[in-house]
Amino acid sequence: MHIWHLNSNQSLRWKHWGDQSALYQVASGETHFLNPLGVSILMQIEANSSNLDQLCERIATEFDCSIDDDLRNQITASLMRFDELGLVQRQRNDDLVA
Repeated sequence: MHIWHLNSNQSLRWKHWGDQSALYQVASGETHFLNPLGVSILMQIEANSSNLDQLCERIATEFDCSIDDDLRNQITASLMRFDELGLVQRQRNDDLVA
């Protein structure tokens, strides 16, 4: 299983308006507009590097919903997209043990 964490090479700036959020990625100069789920995923990872199961548990608690395939798929898709954008990085658990 992978552990997800914020890309340490990124400097990020947030702006929130109600349930809308923008994230400015300083290194790339890109601005990303995120829905509440995307914001929560990144905030959860920023607070504590996590694997998918841990993220699902925290997100389900925050949004008061059950952990089902739909939630897992949405979180996984978001993580993959955030990885493509260079916002997060994944590392295998066994890479952490030296």
